[in-house]
Amino acid sequence: MTSPLRHRGRPHRPYERMTTVPGPGAAYEGSRLPAQFCRVPRDAPDWIIERRREPGDRIADLRVAAHHTQESFCEATGISRSHLQRIESGEADPRYGDLLRIAAALDTRVSLLVD
Repeated sequence: MTSPLRHRGRPHRPYERMTTVPGPGAAYEGSRLPAQFCRVPRDAPDWIIERRREPGDRIADLRVAAHHTQESFCEATGISRSHLQRIESGEADPRYGDLLRIAAALDTRVSLLVD
């Protein structure tokens, strides 16, 4: 019988999500924060959620106008396709470096993407 892989004395569960907010000094499974800490809070006001979608909509419209598919655009920018999908749907906020890459690939200014 083989024993399960262990990580810091606990059984290894790569897809386990934390269900409580960690306190100071809490250790995370793996190197990333759990998904629920990386998304917009559900209790955010509607205007914040709507404003988050606007840059993604603009990026998607400009990408399509430039005749890029998501795949070709990701190759041009170096951004992963899943991250681009999350940006365009408003689920993720793009980092400034991402905005610089997107603006360069679209031959436009960053301010046009976020204003």
